[in-house]
Formats: sequence, structure tokens, C-alpha cells
Amino acid sequence: IGLDCLRGDDTRLMHPEAVRCLLLYIKFFDVCRDDGIVFDMRGECISLFCDVILSVPFEGHKALHGWALNLYPREIFAKMLVQPLLRALNECLKFSVDENQVSHFQPSRQAVPVIVAVISWLHTIAEESNLASPTDFYSDGVSQISVGALFDDL
Repeated sequence: IGLDCLRGDDTRLMHPEAVRCLLLYIKFFDVCRDDGIVFDMRGECISLFCDVILSVPFEGHKALHGWALNLYPREIFAKMLVQPLLRALNECLKFSVDENQVSHFQPSRQAVPVIVAVISWLHTIAEESNLASPTDFYSDGVSQISVGALFDDL
């Protein structure tokens, strides 16, 4: 994956033009999914992407913040940046319950914490600049998790 090249200490993700591509990568996760085709089954791609965003140095985060504000006005902020990540989050949170009441989770569930961290970062930007409403960050997948399971996870 090309994202592997963006990880590591030798990458220079602190300059504005170097980090702009990360915002464009987000749209990749908005791919319409066919039920017959499994995309990123183990969550490696989305996890790696979010990991890259979260590991960008301070200067890079300032640049990402600036690009997000300049390239994505209120009309498209949620559509272009938030919804693709919410779609990936909802895919990672899918689970099934068998006849013995045992829950079976997707292998991609491991990516949930880093996806939520990036969505939280975008929420902060949106809140500061009034770029999206709180309802734009609503996740069907999170709302389906039982309250007991959430407390057990703490």
C-alpha cells in the first residue's frame, strides 16, 4: 500500500503540500460497496490511513487544519471528509449474533479506535469553524452497540 511510504520518521509530512494528499485519500473510503465484494476486510487500509494522519507532526496538523478549512467549506465538509470515515467506521462495527447468542465481530473492528480519533479531530475543526452540525457525525454503527458493551470496553 502506498500509505506505508507515508509512515516513518523519514517522511516530511509537515509541509502544507505534503499533507494535502491525506485529505484527498479520505474520499477513497467512500467507495460504493457491493455486498459481493469485500473491501479492506481486516481494516488494514483504513487503520493505516488513520494512523498516518494521527502521527503527522504538529506542523503537519496545522497544515491539515488549514487545508480542511480552505478546501472544504460548510457545504461539502461533512460530505467529503466526515461521511467517508463514518462509512468505514460503520463497516468495521458490523457484527452478527448466532443462534447461541454469541456475537461475531468483523476482523476490521481493530481499526475502530483510530477511525474515531480522526473523526474526533475533524469534529474539533468543524466545531471551531461551524463547518458541520453535530448530526453530521452521527454513526449508525456506534448507536447499535449496547450500553453494557461500551462500559465493558472502558
